[in-house]
Amino acid sequence: VIIDNLRLSSSSGENHGDGNNGLFANGHMLILGPGVSSSGGSSPTSYLQVYGGHWRNALDLDGGSTDVRIFAGTFYNVVAGSRGSTIDGNTHLVMRGGTVLDTVIGGNSGSSGDSNANSTNRITGSTHVYMLGDVIMPGDYYEEDALDNSSMFYGLPQISESTILTGGSNNGYIGGGTNVFISNNAQLWDVQAGGRRGNSTVEGTAMAEVSGNAVVKHVLCGSITDGMDGKNASPGNDKACVGATDIRVTDGAKVGSVFGAGYDTY
Repeated sequence: VIIDNLRLSSSSGENHGDGNNGLFANGHMLILGPGVSSSGGSSPTSYLQVYGGHWRNALDLDGGSTDVRIFAGTFYNVVAGSRGSTIDGNTHLVMRGGTVLDTVIGGNSGSSGDSNANSTNRITGSTHVYMLGDVIMPGDYYEEDALDNSSMFYGLPQISESTILTGGSNNGYIGGGTNVFISNNAQLWDVQAGGRRGNSTVEGTAMAEVSGNAVVKHVLCGSITDGMDGKNASPGNDKACVGATDIRVTDGAKVGSVFGAGYDTY
């Protein structure tokens, strides 16, 4: 499916892609071309959410991959996978332009899920995210204003929570690895190679590479941010949430802080 030269609008979404409103590709190729524009109100929730997978049902991709390619537009959340359901296969997301106001997820979204191979919220293969061109994921208005970047919100909501890219799932299991590539003139705030929350596991290597003239203004880290339960919840939080991490910063790329493991974990 190719969508171009259209203005896209949406009903209210939910924080971090947890809701079920949006444009779902159901595992098919989805291209949002350079002529796409977006309409929304004063809240980021009024902008479109895009998913490569399904809003509820399992997808058997027969070893293949979801395939989302975005060249322009403003979005609330962009999810390479599904909303809290199983994908038998891989995910693939390329953004060569556009702005995201909350979260980019390489795996699945969803506010609940288990971090083991039997979880409903699981991807049996690996995730692949490419943030290229002039794609923008800003910090919140207060933080960007402190960096003299408040003009970037012209015509956009003044968001109160910074954006984040996660290579894994919000709550869920990745059977392979995660692969995040950020390059060209992309500007992002927070990037983590793994999942987001405590019930997120990446069996393989969580990898993130920043190259070209790309900028990650705040944090680039290898695992997760919100808790560290990993494969099984335990009082000591002693289970691994990723098999290994691989963080690379090359060329003229700039990164505020780099952590091989997680950031803001407990």
